[in-house]
Amino acid sequence: MSGVPPLVERDRRHRKQVPSALYASGTLHEMNDDETQRSGWRFDPLPPSGARQGGDPAQYVFTPDLSALVRETLQNSNDQLVPGGRCVEVTLREERFSGQRLKELQAAFHWRSLRTHLASAKVARPRFERGLELMDSDEVVGLWIEDRGTTGLEGKERGSGNFAALCRDRLFSEKQRAESGGSFGLGKAVLWRFSQLSTVAFYSRTAKGANEGRERFIIKATLPFHALTADQEFSGDGWFGAVQALPCGGGERAVSLWDDAARTAALRLGARPFRDGETGTSILIIGFDDPARDAAEKWETIETRLHEEARRAFWPALCRERLSVHVGRSPVKVDSGGVEASLASMLRIYDRGQETPALKDSEGVVVERVSVHLPAHKEGKHGAIVASADVIVQLAEENDGDSGALWCFRGPGMLITRHELRKVSLSARPFRAILVCGEAVRGNPDNAAELEAFLRTSEPPAHDQWTRTPRLKEVYRRGWGVALDQLKSAAEEAVRKHVVAPAKTSESGPDSLRRLFKVGTIGGGRSESEFHFRNLSAEIIDGAWHFRASVHPNLPTQRPWSTIIDVEFCEERGRSREGGTLAEVEVEGAEFEFVDGRAHIRAPAGAQAVKIRGSTDPQRHPVAIHEAAIDLVIRSRAEEGQ
Repeated sequence: MSGVPPLVERDRRHRKQVPSALYASGTLHEMNDDETQRSGWRFDPLPPSGARQGGDPAQYVFTPDLSALVRETLQNSNDQLVPGGRCVEVTLREERFSGQRLKELQAAFHWRSLRTHLASAKVARPRFERGLELMDSDEVVGLWIEDRGTTGLEGKERGSGNFAALCRDRLFSEKQRAESGGSFGLGKAVLWRFSQLSTVAFYSRTAKGANEGRERFIIKATLPFHALTADQEFSGDGWFGAVQALPCGGGERAVSLWDDAARTAALRLGARPFRDGETGTSILIIGFDDPARDAAEKWETIETRLHEEARRAFWPALCRERLSVHVGRSPVKVDSGGVEASLASMLRIYDRGQETPALKDSEGVVVERVSVHLPAHKEGKHGAIVASADVIVQLAEENDGDSGALWCFRGPGMLITRHELRKVSLSARPFRAILVCGEAVRGNPDNAAELEAFLRTSEPPAHDQWTRTPRLKEVYRRGWGVALDQLKSAAEEAVRKHVVAPAKTSESGPDSLRRLFKVGTIGGGRSESEFHFRNLSAEIIDGAWHFRASVHPNLPTQRPWSTIIDVEFCEERGRSREGGTLAEVEVEGAEFEFVDGRAHIRAPAGAQAVKIRGSTDPQRHPVAIHEAAIDLVIRSRAEEGQ
């Protein structure tokens, strides 16, 4: 045994037999208070297969920056609101250990034993070397993430429950509610990624379950495969807690400390004690470090960044007072200026039902309800149904840096994605817009919960977009991709409806519009086009014609077809020109190329319409309101042999 470190030897000498009454039919029962006197570190041994792992792959799913840390930790807290509760309170604060307090901490939690395991890790060696340097330094910094008004870490040491999902398992999630922000069991990995020791402590008081009202404590280190000696190999993860013997000579494991022992251990780490009736969870990232930064930052700088990230990601929940966040002693507010303040103001108007029928200035908002057809659930939870979402639109100032975007969220109030819609129309007024979905929609419309569950299923592990995920295909019948496209296009059309400026009129303006868009000839002696326009509209803005229309084949066809869209001014009609007059074109529903001032459009097979938007070139041909008209010309033919 000469190769075994002294601490390991001491741990083995102090083992004691657990009474056989703890076991029934080979099943390990939970320990009672008398059986949690001895504490220490225990790491899982290498499995019989000998398969080694290089760490937790979930840590590489997320970009390791403060944005990911804030989104994932606040999301986890937000999802654990106690039944009947109104608000989750979260505090992010610094904890520093130095001098005598650091020595007491190292002695209390057997850091020498943890150091032995860190030193033996070969994978990601530079990272753990920095951790070892930290353990030998004069000061260790931690970050507490404390939530109140949540359910706490309920459940047994293994199996179902919040405790096992967060502190034991990988790729398991206990979030069963449709409105939960997370669903993959991946987000918790960011906690260990921000620890230079890859070590995180948990202290909780539970609000429900068999251990309701009790306090528990445990520390978990997430390491890769490592070996202390040739016959002491470990799969990776280790826990500090009450040492418990496994049945049939299966070794030992570390389990939760409870009640007084848990409270004492947590207070040594600087945890805030729970007040009477208070429930929740406190998490300490030991050796806190931002892996995305080369140099250490002052806490004041980190605090400012935490403030910004919390406001940016959770302004809907903060605005609706479902979530309250403090960084240090300062609350995160959404009414202190910037884009989040403007969006929060819109959301409050929406919640109060104080919208206006039309947008006349930058003070009012309009609300447009849109529909989305959801496919049937494969498990029969519902058939094909129609759900609703709301689009909130407000005019912005020309120089507002946040204009031209659609901000999207659902029930929990975490911002999911931001769509850029600056090109929603060439004649659009500056605007900002919000898409409110699922159980975040006011008035609880029909099938809100079903839309909530559908969108949750469409989110990747980072929960930062609604997209085609493999999970959608597993859960829903065909049509889930169409539903996502429909929601986005319906929201875009709702925005367009309210932000396109009304056409300007003058004495000659209406006559010009009546004479606008004569369909030109195709050439080759033919007098009519094979295509026609619908929904034509145009206006003169800043010396240029801005138009929109849809192009349709005269006869329905299942073949691909192509068009060339051009503009001719009256005085140029019939002249030969080397290039067209268009300055900009946008096309929906087809591929296109913009060549020499003309739009060359190629529609796919089966397409019965293509939407176009465009403007003329004011430098090449400035337009005055008194000019009579232009011709919007189609030069095209149906493609043959395809």
